[in-house]
Amino acid sequence: MANMDTLRPYNDLQLFIDQNNWVHAVFTTLGYYYYGGGHAPTDSRLLWHWSEEFPSEAQAVADGWYEALHCGAWNASISRPIMAQDSNTGYLYCLYQRYDTSTVSQGGYYSADVEISVSTNGGEDWSVGTNVTRTTSPAGALPDECLSEINPSMAEIVDDECHLSYVLDRDAGSVLWDEGTWSFNQVKYHSVPVDSIPTTPLILQGNYSLHQRCWNVGTKESASKNQPHSYITSRVYPNPFNPTTVISFQLQVASQVKLDVFDIHGRNVRARRASSLSRSGTTPITGNYSPGAHHITFDGSGLPSGIYIYRLTADKMSGSGATPTTASGKMVLLK
Repeated sequence: MANMDTLRPYNDLQLFIDQNNWVHAVFTTLGYYYYGGGHAPTDSRLLWHWSEEFPSEAQAVADGWYEALHCGAWNASISRPIMAQDSNTGYLYCLYQRYDTSTVSQGGYYSADVEISVSTNGGEDWSVGTNVTRTTSPAGALPDECLSEINPSMAEIVDDECHLSYVLDRDAGSVLWDEGTWSFNQVKYHSVPVDSIPTTPLILQGNYSLHQRCWNVGTKESASKNQPHSYITSRVYPNPFNPTTVISFQLQVASQVKLDVFDIHGRNVRARRASSLSRSGTTPITGNYSPGAHHITFDGSGLPSGIYIYRLTADKMSGSGATPTTASGKMVLLK
């Protein structure tokens, strides 16, 4: 799909579990040019978010794709992503370090700043990063004069402020790799009011694409036997919701799809709410669907607040011996 060029996860990965128990991953990728025979451009990276709630896609969080940038050993234009969540708004925050292309030390190494991006919709969209430390190293800074903020971290709970820490590197570069000199580097604490982190403008997701390919692990024989006849992925938005939400799903092949919704006691509330469930708002919830994207609207009017589990079951419409496949997830009705 990309003429054999690939984006490869590299070095940095964080897993985060949000307040609705969805698993999130943030990670960086480097580019690999298959025909060019190597990584390019040097130290350029893209930062991505993936979640259990929207498993069929990854979203771009930050763009660090520069044509010429050298950040030193084991560093990259953007890296060290860490996630957190505001328990009041549900907003997700992603902190990372970005190297500043305008400040170069006497030794020839760039300094880093700390940025934060925010998502107001569970990670589907991310704001352009905000520099929250705003520290600038002097041009051509001598040892002990650099102000490079590296290795940032952040508390997982945001309470009107993001609580972060970082190492203030007083001579950019890694002395262990003969870059720069030894320096006394303090660990700094910094609090950032969420009101100072804009939620717009957004990263334009249409400018980025991370194709994902999934397969079973095992021998060719066992893998071919285990491949599903009808592959289905799904997501829910909004979540939490009141009183309606949309269950979106994608099919690999034409299938008959059935929706079931269960409460936390395992009772199928679909039977009680059949009149409130619709496909595209009008047609029954069990029906034949073509390959591609579709959605079903769920109306929780009359149901109590709480956690519900939806399950989509897809049966391949053609061929014999088709094995049904399912996609499921949690959704929270909050009145």
